[in-house]
Amino acid sequence: GGGGEVRGARRAEVVDDCAVVPGRAAPEPLKRVYTGVAARARCDREVYTIMGGLTHFLGVSCEHCHVPDDYAAPTHRKDVANWMARELVPRVARPGGGAAWCNDCHVVDGHGTARILREPRDRAWAMEWMTVHLSDRLSGADGRPLRCRDCHGGEPGSGTFRRALIPRDPGAPD
Repeated sequence: GGGGEVRGARRAEVVDDCAVVPGRAAPEPLKRVYTGVAARARCDREVYTIMGGLTHFLGVSCEHCHVPDDYAAPTHRKDVANWMARELVPRVARPGGGAAWCNDCHVVDGHGTARILREPRDRAWAMEWMTVHLSDRLSGADGRPLRCRDCHGGEPGSGTFRRALIPRDPGAPD
């Protein structure tokens, strides 16, 4: 999915969801423009492949983010996922280069989790988790070691550090 990139698959095994195959109906074009998680989708089938990867890597069902029978309906979790795809993911890279994806942060030791920072927020735990799992696993988009400022705008304690990045659910406790 995601523009033909599939993690863990050899290039020869990757199927292009949007390729025209002789004898088959042409892939359905995108029904709408996506600006978040599915922004790289080129056809409707590729949207489903991207979303299938999300549910697999996060270990959640489609209904974790979507309203059943109305997948286009806005939800807080869709807002968060799309914000991460637009704002957070472009700031980081996988070791050795390459775009980061959901499972680079959300899967630890093979266990998927959709909430990596806990509710209610525990600042010390979040800082430890990010230091152990993100700074060792990812780099800045420029290839340098990942630092707090790459996502938060500054180092902890500085005037430019933004504590809260992820859009919060209006009903969530602080």
